[in-house]
Amino acid sequence: MCILEITVGSWVVMGNLKEKQLNSSKTDGSSAESGALGSSMVIELPSIMTVNDLALLIGIDSIEAIKYFMRLGEMLAINDVIDYDLAASAAESFGFTVKPITTTGGQIDFIVDAN
Repeated sequence: MCILEITVGSWVVMGNLKEKQLNSSKTDGSSAESGALGSSMVIELPSIMTVNDLALLIGIDSIEAIKYFMRLGEMLAINDVIDYDLAASAAESFGFTVKPITTTGGQIDFIVDAN
């Protein structure tokens, strides 16, 4: 069992990469562009994120994410900020099921670096 842990900004996403890869290759034989890593994987997306954060989160090269956005007519760079709807459409096109990050409780803690 191989656990995949990706840190995107302050979010940490964990998943069983090897199991997802094996299951997706046995069932549908899909390629990486159609979501071989996440054919049935559910991910939670924040309301805003960068193109690079999205690419890291869904396990693709940032260039592939930029190409997807260019096909939609969006000229974005790796550090451009995108909203939930745009990120969700990209993740879904790569085979992921997407839902927004929900918070429980009303308190948000911030860590401030004293340096």
